[in-house]
Amino acid sequence: MTTQLGSAHTVQPPFGLPYQAYATADRYSVHHPARGSKIERFQDAAIGLSAMLDRAGAMIGRWIAGVREELRVRSVIAELEALDDHMLKDIGLTRCGISYVARAKIDTRWS
Repeated sequence: MTTQLGSAHTVQPPFGLPYQAYATADRYSVHHPARGSKIERFQDAAIGLSAMLDRAGAMIGRWIAGVREELRVRSVIAELEALDDHMLKDIGLTRCGISYVARAKIDTRWS
């Protein structure tokens, strides 16, 4: 289905999806449907900015949590490497297993 816009411009809807006919055929109106008043456009922009800041905050929070976890792991590794071989053997570890144990996610609910 092809829609006539203005005098000589036609627009083919993508993938047969429903679309909204536009009054003009300039680039902005084809890609951005006409909106209401300036207040509605400002509200849309504020909502978009708020969503973007929420995503950025969540990303920074995940990054900080990852850094904290890595610092914790390195601290555990340093403590275990400071032990002598007899102490490691007493707790059931070898030198090559220290990094694995420090990075393992152990479920302690049943301990």
